[in-house]
Amino acid sequence: MNSTLNCYNFSTIGLRYFNVFGEKQNFNGDYASVIPKWINQILNKKNITIYGDGLTIRDFIFVKDVVKANLLATIASKKAKNQVYKISLGSGISLKKLFKVLSSLIANSSSVKIKKPIFKKFRKSDIRYSAANIKKNQFFLGYYPTVRLREGLKKTVEYFLNNTPKFKAFNKNFIK
Repeated sequence: MNSTLNCYNFSTIGLRYFNVFGEKQNFNGDYASVIPKWINQILNKKNITIYGDGLTIRDFIFVKDVVKANLLATIASKKAKNQVYKISLGSGISLKKLFKVLSSLIANSSSVKIKKPIFKKFRKSDIRYSAANIKKNQFFLGYYPTVRLREGLKKTVEYFLNNTPKFKAFNKNFIK
Protein backbone atom coordinates (compact mmCIF):
# COMPACT_ATOMS: atom_id res chain seq x y z
CA MET A 1 0.00 0.00 0.00
CA ASN A 2 1.18 3.51 -0.63
CA SER A 3 1.81 5.99 2.17
CA THR A 4 -1.39 7.97 1.51
CA LEU A 5 -3.49 4.88 2.20
CA ASN A 6 -1.57 4.13 5.38
CA CYS A 7 -1.73 7.74 6.57
CA TYR A 8 -5.46 8.22 6.08
CA ASN A 9 -6.66 4.60 6.25
CA PHE A 10 -8.72 5.21 3.13
CA SER A 11 -9.58 2.40 0.68
CA THR A 12 -10.37 2.99 -2.96
CA ILE A 13 -11.21 1.14 -6.15
CA GLY A 14 -10.06 2.35 -9.55
CA LEU A 15 -12.17 1.64 -12.63
CA ARG A 16 -10.49 1.97 -16.01
CA TYR A 17 -13.15 2.25 -18.69
CA PHE A 18 -12.47 1.01 -22.19
CA ASN A 19 -14.34 2.73 -25.09
CA VAL A 20 -17.73 3.42 -23.48
CA PHE A 21 -20.66 3.83 -25.87
CA GLY A 22 -24.42 4.11 -25.78
CA GLU A 23 -27.44 6.31 -26.20
CA LYS A 24 -27.26 10.11 -25.87
CA GLN A 25 -23.52 10.14 -26.53
CA ASN A 26 -21.97 13.19 -28.18
CA PHE A 27 -20.80 12.47 -31.70
CA ASN A 28 -19.02 15.79 -32.24
CA GLY A 29 -15.61 17.00 -31.20
CA ASP A 30 -12.08 15.69 -31.13
CA TYR A 31 -12.75 13.32 -28.24
CA ALA A 32 -15.99 11.79 -29.49
CA SER A 33 -16.04 8.02 -29.26
CA VAL A 34 -15.64 6.17 -32.55
CA ILE A 35 -19.11 4.54 -32.42
CA PRO A 36 -21.35 7.64 -32.22
CA LYS A 37 -18.94 9.50 -34.50
CA TRP A 38 -19.18 6.80 -37.18
CA ILE A 39 -22.97 6.51 -36.81
CA ASN A 40 -23.27 10.25 -37.35
CA GLN A 41 -20.93 10.19 -40.34
CA ILE A 42 -22.70 7.23 -41.96
CA LEU A 43 -26.12 8.81 -41.48
CA ASN A 44 -24.80 12.05 -42.96
CA LYS A 45 -23.51 10.07 -45.97
CA LYS A 46 -19.87 10.84 -45.19
CA ASN A 47 -16.92 8.53 -45.56
CA ILE A 48 -15.46 6.91 -42.48
CA THR A 49 -11.71 7.16 -42.01
CA ILE A 50 -9.94 4.11 -40.63
CA TYR A 51 -6.30 4.59 -39.76
CA GLY A 52 -4.13 1.65 -40.73
CA ASP A 53 -5.36 -1.59 -42.28
CA GLY A 54 -8.54 -1.84 -40.19
CA LEU A 55 -7.21 -4.76 -38.18
CA THR A 56 -6.49 -2.63 -35.13
CA ILE A 57 -8.35 -4.16 -32.17
CA ARG A 58 -10.43 -2.21 -29.66
CA ASP A 59 -12.50 -3.34 -26.68
CA PHE A 60 -15.81 -1.61 -25.93
CA ILE A 61 -18.36 -1.45 -23.14
CA PHE A 62 -22.00 -0.37 -23.20
CA VAL A 63 -22.87 2.41 -20.77
CA LYS A 64 -25.37 0.22 -18.85
CA ASP A 65 -22.50 -2.11 -17.90
CA VAL A 66 -20.37 0.85 -16.80
CA VAL A 67 -23.13 1.82 -14.38
CA LYS A 68 -23.26 -1.78 -13.15
CA ALA A 69 -19.48 -1.82 -12.55
CA ASN A 70 -19.68 1.44 -10.59
CA LEU A 71 -22.47 0.09 -8.40
CA LEU A 72 -20.60 -3.15 -7.73
CA ALA A 73 -17.49 -1.16 -6.77
CA THR A 74 -19.47 0.70 -4.10
CA ILE A 75 -20.40 -2.54 -2.33
CA ALA A 76 -17.18 -4.45 -2.97
CA SER A 77 -15.58 -6.55 -0.29
CA LYS A 78 -12.46 -5.46 1.55
CA LYS A 79 -10.30 -7.82 -0.52
CA ALA A 80 -11.43 -5.99 -3.70
CA LYS A 81 -10.23 -2.59 -2.40
CA ASN A 82 -7.09 -0.71 -3.44
CA GLN A 83 -7.00 -2.23 -6.90
CA VAL A 84 -7.73 -1.09 -10.45
CA TYR A 85 -10.25 -2.91 -12.63
CA LYS A 86 -10.55 -2.78 -16.42
CA ILE A 87 -14.19 -2.24 -17.39
CA SER A 88 -14.89 -3.65 -20.84
CA LEU A 89 -16.45 -6.60 -22.61
CA GLY A 90 -13.16 -8.43 -22.28
CA SER A 91 -12.90 -9.07 -26.00
CA GLY A 92 -11.79 -6.97 -28.90
CA ILE A 93 -13.09 -6.26 -32.37
CA SER A 94 -11.20 -4.95 -35.38
CA LEU A 95 -12.14 -1.51 -36.64
CA LYS A 96 -12.90 -3.04 -40.04
CA LYS A 97 -15.39 -5.47 -38.48
CA LEU A 98 -16.88 -2.74 -36.29
CA PHE A 99 -17.53 -0.71 -39.44
CA LYS A 100 -19.22 -3.71 -41.10
CA VAL A 101 -21.50 -4.34 -38.10
CA LEU A 102 -22.50 -0.66 -37.80
CA SER A 103 -23.06 -0.42 -41.56
CA SER A 104 -25.23 -3.52 -41.52
CA LEU A 105 -27.36 -2.25 -38.62
CA ILE A 106 -27.84 1.14 -40.28
CA ALA A 107 -28.53 -0.36 -43.73
CA ASN A 108 -31.19 -2.65 -42.22
CA SER A 109 -32.95 0.24 -40.54
CA SER A 110 -32.64 3.16 -42.91
CA SER A 111 -32.43 4.15 -46.53
CA VAL A 112 -28.88 5.48 -46.18
CA LYS A 113 -26.44 4.22 -48.79
CA ILE A 114 -23.28 3.18 -46.96
CA LYS A 115 -19.99 4.47 -48.35
CA LYS A 116 -16.83 2.39 -48.17
CA PRO A 117 -14.34 3.49 -45.53
CA ILE A 118 -11.22 5.40 -46.45
CA PHE A 119 -8.00 3.86 -45.12
CA LYS A 120 -5.16 6.18 -44.13
CA LYS A 121 -1.71 5.56 -42.69
CA PHE A 122 -1.43 4.42 -39.09
CA ARG A 123 -1.09 7.32 -36.69
CA LYS A 124 2.09 7.26 -34.61
CA SER A 125 0.17 7.19 -31.34
CA ASP A 126 -2.16 4.32 -32.27
CA ILE A 127 -1.98 1.11 -30.28
CA ARG A 128 -2.42 -1.98 -32.44
CA TYR A 129 -4.20 -4.15 -29.85
CA SER A 130 -6.25 -2.85 -26.93
CA ALA A 131 -8.50 -5.39 -25.20
CA ALA A 132 -8.83 -6.12 -21.51
CA ASN A 133 -8.70 -9.23 -19.38
CA ILE A 134 -11.68 -8.92 -17.03
CA LYS A 135 -11.27 -12.10 -14.96
CA LYS A 136 -10.11 -10.06 -11.95
CA ASN A 137 -13.36 -8.05 -12.13
CA GLN A 138 -15.39 -11.23 -12.11
CA PHE A 139 -13.54 -12.68 -9.15
CA PHE A 140 -13.35 -9.60 -6.90
CA LEU A 141 -16.38 -7.53 -7.95
CA GLY A 142 -18.75 -10.14 -9.39
CA TYR A 143 -18.76 -8.04 -12.57
CA TYR A 144 -19.89 -9.67 -15.79
CA PRO A 145 -20.92 -7.48 -18.73
CA THR A 146 -24.53 -8.15 -19.71
CA VAL A 147 -24.85 -6.20 -22.97
CA ARG A 148 -22.98 -7.84 -25.86
CA LEU A 149 -21.41 -5.57 -28.48
CA ARG A 150 -23.94 -6.13 -31.28
CA GLU A 151 -26.88 -5.63 -28.89
CA GLY A 152 -25.39 -2.38 -27.59
CA LEU A 153 -24.64 -1.17 -31.12
CA LYS A 154 -28.23 -1.92 -32.14
CA LYS A 155 -29.59 0.09 -29.20
CA THR A 156 -27.23 2.97 -29.97
CA VAL A 157 -28.11 3.08 -33.68
CA GLU A 158 -31.80 2.90 -32.80
CA TYR A 159 -31.42 5.79 -30.39
CA PHE A 160 -29.70 8.02 -32.96
CA LEU A 161 -32.25 7.17 -35.64
CA ASN A 162 -35.24 7.81 -33.37
CA ASN A 163 -34.03 10.77 -31.31
CA THR A 164 -32.00 12.94 -33.64
CA PRO A 165 -34.42 15.07 -35.70
CA LYS A 166 -32.41 15.05 -38.92
CA PHE A 167 -32.07 11.23 -38.80
CA LYS A 168 -35.69 10.33 -38.02
CA ALA A 169 -36.49 10.58 -41.73
CA PHE A 170 -34.01 7.76 -42.46
CA ASN A 171 -35.66 5.31 -40.07
CA LYS A 172 -37.70 2.53 -41.72
CA ASN A 173 -39.03 0.90 -38.53
CA PHE A 174 -35.87 -0.33 -36.87
CA ILE A 175 -35.74 -4.13 -36.82
CA LYS A 176 -36.13 -5.34 -33.24
